[in-house]
Amino acid sequence: MDRRDRNPVSQYPQHPHYSAPGRPGLPGNPGQWHPGPPQGYGPPVPPPAKGNKGARWVIVAVVVAVVVAAGAGGAWFWLRAGGAGEGLAAEAGTQLTRTVEEYFPEDWKPEGEEIAMAVGSWVDGRWWTDDHLVREMPGEVVAYKISDGSVAWRIPVAGNGSCRSSREMTPEGHVAVLRGDGMGRKAVKGCHQLTLVDITAGKELWTVELDQVGGEYANSLSQPVISGGLVHVSNGKGSQTRGLADGSPSDLKAEPTGCAATDHLGVDGVLVSWLRCRSGDEILWVLAGYDENVKPLWGWLHPEKGRKPALTGVLSVDPLTVVVYNGTKGQDIWRVEPGKGTPDAPGTHRVLLSIIAGENISLPCPTYGRSTGPSVCTAVVVGDDVLYLQSNPNGPSSRFHGIVAVDLDTGAERWHARAEGELSLSAITVDDGKLIAFQAQADLSLAKDLGHESPGVVVTVDPGNGSLTALAALPLVERGQTLETLVERGEYGTDTIEWHDGTLAILAPAVVVTSEGVGGGPGSFAGLVYS
Repeated sequence: MDRRDRNPVSQYPQHPHYSAPGRPGLPGNPGQWHPGPPQGYGPPVPPPAKGNKGARWVIVAVVVAVVVAAGAGGAWFWLRAGGAGEGLAAEAGTQLTRTVEEYFPEDWKPEGEEIAMAVGSWVDGRWWTDDHLVREMPGEVVAYKISDGSVAWRIPVAGNGSCRSSREMTPEGHVAVLRGDGMGRKAVKGCHQLTLVDITAGKELWTVELDQVGGEYANSLSQPVISGGLVHVSNGKGSQTRGLADGSPSDLKAEPTGCAATDHLGVDGVLVSWLRCRSGDEILWVLAGYDENVKPLWGWLHPEKGRKPALTGVLSVDPLTVVVYNGTKGQDIWRVEPGKGTPDAPGTHRVLLSIIAGENISLPCPTYGRSTGPSVCTAVVVGDDVLYLQSNPNGPSSRFHGIVAVDLDTGAERWHARAEGELSLSAITVDDGKLIAFQAQADLSLAKDLGHESPGVVVTVDPGNGSLTALAALPLVERGQTLETLVERGEYGTDTIEWHDGTLAILAPAVVVTSEGVGGGPGSFAGLVYS
């Protein structure tokens, strides 16, 4: 059982381990530009198209492959007894069937004035209902029928690509989407509007103008968090709270007296706030948890004072596990025993694991430095007292080759699961006590023409010893097919690939552009998609 199922505070379903990408060239507040993330977090960049000397907007493919459990509707898949290629793919008894293939528009343009930038539009919001996969696209929210991939509805949401959306969905199926006027230096306001969308009915409920906090609006790093009947929005300097009923301001804030919530996260059903507090002449930094009524649950006083500590992620709240920058271009994972977060009851911590950039284990979280607060981590999965970290033995720029299971209490390695040969292996989520992962098969674009091959296979990973068992293979494709890099790269964080009730979704979380006119990352899946 996943910890979220055991947490009495958790009421809102979150799609499994949805998270923010390792974002290149993130714009912060209007007029401020952040450098890109360290090597290994930037997306792979494909070569520019031949003969295209001008700027090229990348067309990004969205592929959803669907498999249905036995007895749940056999029309969605077909079975094979082997013949799906080599290795684990050949062992899979079920072969997935593609149901959705969608591209970003060829005439897509960045929101706001066009400038040299790395990311043009965030479309990383995605949620699941009983019948639909709902996701953001540029300027809209779209619902796909899981059964056949057809579009059930589209809602125009102009300006959504400049900003972020909530990971959480209320029991009624409501999600929060921030909207703005572009990214980077030319954004006049930033993320100045908040919209509530009913994804079960396919309609916009309300849109309100947000207030400035500390002289600024929310920005492209601001993640709205739904908790109880409220939406919490921070901007790096402070926060504001809006009611879900109509978007009106609320006096209930996850900010004690003398503190400002510079960042919010929703973790396992708990509202987590990163607080800048003043105590006399000292600046203190506190990580605090709140329930849906904004009642304090716990607090932890970070040992660093004054300058903003580089807290890069919160992996779990039960037990409280955080990721911090360790000063060597790496990250430490700390187990925290929280107190009240006060000087008299600060809480304690111990180091579980130190990860050095460029060594065998990938950094679990994006690292942007002290200018930002904790973000959602994409190269780690947490479940049943185990951390599942990605390994890349050939350095940070190499593909994920394996998964390392680390005991969440002791920090000791339990096992190291490795992909077959030189293939890649990416952790997705924990489902019914087992880790679900995706193994990309051989590098098809470089292989000789040996006929058909499955480009990837969904596997289960035994929690006791790390052994892999094939669950379902992707459809067969012809070797040498144009741009079959959709699955063979294998550089999937949990922001890109999901497994939900028998559905595998590989989703591009951003439209990516550069001043040279080429794009990459999850958006480089253009043109591949099992045609």
